[in-house]
Amino acid sequence: MCVVFFAGFAWAANPFDHVKVAPNGKGDVLIYPFYAAIDGGWETKVTVINTSNTYSTVAKVIVRSPIFTEEILDFFIYLSPTDVWTGTLKFDANLGAILESDDDSIIARLGAENVPVWGDVEVARRALVVPEGPGDFNEMGYFYVINVASFDLGAPVVPKNRIYNAYRELPSLTTVPEANYPRNILAGWMDFQVAGFGLTSSLNAVTLSDYANELVAAIAEEYQLGDGNANNNLFEIEAALAKNDIAMPYLNTADDISLHFLTFPTKYSEYDEGLVGVRGPFSGFNPDRGYCVRFSLNLYDTTEDSLTPDDPIWSPAPPPEFNDLCNELNWLVSTDSPFEEGWIRYNFNYTTAGTDLEGNSMTYTGAPVIPVSLNLGSSGMSLKYGAWTDGTVMATIEQTDVELPYYQYSDLEWLLPNE
Repeated sequence: MCVVFFAGFAWAANPFDHVKVAPNGKGDVLIYPFYAAIDGGWETKVTVINTSNTYSTVAKVIVRSPIFTEEILDFFIYLSPTDVWTGTLKFDANLGAILESDDDSIIARLGAENVPVWGDVEVARRALVVPEGPGDFNEMGYFYVINVASFDLGAPVVPKNRIYNAYRELPSLTTVPEANYPRNILAGWMDFQVAGFGLTSSLNAVTLSDYANELVAAIAEEYQLGDGNANNNLFEIEAALAKNDIAMPYLNTADDISLHFLTFPTKYSEYDEGLVGVRGPFSGFNPDRGYCVRFSLNLYDTTEDSLTPDDPIWSPAPPPEFNDLCNELNWLVSTDSPFEEGWIRYNFNYTTAGTDLEGNSMTYTGAPVIPVSLNLGSSGMSLKYGAWTDGTVMATIEQTDVELPYYQYSDLEWLLPNE
């Protein structure tokens, strides 16, 4: 049945060949939808695991600002089989927002004859660049980890200098050799901490598989997802992340509040001498509203009472931009709700048309957004992803419209006959 299926369609319908959300939590791209490194003990600890028993791997970590998605820090981590890297985004009284790590998978500096000094020997500590765009800052933002190359160097313990040298032997900004294509072996999560209150909560990274980086990436060379450097373009990544009818709970009392983070990791705003643009193909990035994303919402309490977008919450009525999300990282606070507890449904009723890397016409519904709910107060602190309706991804293949569910599901049982 599989043979018949694939014989009837172009390669664009092949679920083994394109980026998808990985529900098993292992892949080659990890997206962390927000971080905080704020004075007062607001810290974000990052964990990345190489789950392979056999492959060493090199990954690039990229930290971006919340308003204009400027790249404010990038570095490599070097993972031997079954290895783990940890680092913390935190606030330093002298340097401001920094990344700090005492792990042996990160280079603190290059010593004599360019031999790496690893983080377990000398703590790696790097200040995040202050972004240039108006109103932008570096104490909050989002980041991602891209597996750029994997190596079969033996197992289980591989010296870090050997992994470093193996990657260094690949000429920068050339194509990764087939033998070193990055494997779907990364897993990760973040621990968000408010040290002053003794609070912490964890959140898994959003994991993509089969992104298939093809570029020998370099430090100081900006890397943007889908920028002609992999087997998937930006439109395909958006299709994998597309969602609508997002449901997130909230608390709004004297002792508890909620923050809803809505992150658009594919927006890629550009700011140049007062001019703003975006790279992301999502049709909701509307230039007539400064590339803000318009959404509607339904607000519910715990007894099924609700307010629709047409119901007045304030008098006078809020301005039109109330329902606009203008940044890469957006946050809404539950104190705007008239109810003490309930849930909000965010609606993104868009259809976006584009092409995959080979030029095949495609569409997806919804928005390429990552929704996270943070509850903070007397009940402690919790982080959780929202619930949503997956976007519908369609492709025109041999003049036929075909639904491509694999962009958001890696469970391929839908291809197989019942036994």
